[in-house]
Amino acid sequence: MAVLAALTVALGACGGRSENDVQAERATFVRKADAICDKAIAALARGEQPRNATTLDTRLQRDQKTLRFAVSDLHGLRKALGDSASPQIKAFDRQADVVLDTAHPIARHVRRIESSRARRGAEHLRRAYAGLYQAARKAKLRRCGRGGNRAADQILFTVYRSEYTTVNSSVNQRFGSLDQRPKSFEAYRRYLRGTVKLLDNLRKRMGRLAPPKILRRRHRLLLRRTTRTLVSTRRLLALVNRGQAAAVAGGGQALALRVVREGRLASAADRSISRILRPPGSRRRTPSPGTDRT
Repeated sequence: MAVLAALTVALGACGGRSENDVQAERATFVRKADAICDKAIAALARGEQPRNATTLDTRLQRDQKTLRFAVSDLHGLRKALGDSASPQIKAFDRQADVVLDTAHPIARHVRRIESSRARRGAEHLRRAYAGLYQAARKAKLRRCGRGGNRAADQILFTVYRSEYTTVNSSVNQRFGSLDQRPKSFEAYRRYLRGTVKLLDNLRKRMGRLAPPKILRRRHRLLLRRTTRTLVSTRRLLALVNRGQAAAVAGGGQALALRVVREGRLASAADRSISRILRPPGSRRRTPSPGTDRT
């Protein structure tokens, strides 16, 4: 029996790795994986915010190359770990591929000016990174999975800037075609009708935009103030449609002053957004909507 016991101990010692060995290998994986992620995060953060779709496309292609190298290195670490890889490490390894696959088509959407697809891609990328962050925490990684919100907002910011400028320019151009100094009551009625259409168009088009996190609050404020201006202008138009005497008796002048005041507040919200959207080194502001000219 003593011989058998000794033989069992000897065979066990010559067999597989101990739990301490496995833990040491996993600790090495964590240390090296965090170093890879640190290097990738620094590379992804390098450079200023892209100004337009062209520079964003270039930036995204550069970032995807960085991601591919990082994910490839992480896969290499996981394979070297072999059977010592925990289920959490394997899950992290798989989620890294999800991030890479999600990021890949976004540059193509940006290049083709497919704004809606680029916006959806940015939100998918945010969720993929969130999954990577959670998987990294479970695998005891501290640096991996970070930067997802910044990556998504970089895309949303550039797409939003382009769309916001386009909407503003279009509405301002159409507003400029209206008679800015109507000389008759009927001309004033036509002016109000045109203004209502433009404000409604502006509200709808702005409502379809997807602002980055830094602009969400300001964007909601702009929509709220534009809506209030639209509502007041519609009320004024309804009063004017009843005739000049009814407009005077019904407080048309006070309502017109309210429209002007609310329009100025909407324009102030626009200027707040435009200052943030202004490209680096640019002195000129994005034109504001014509709501303050009502």
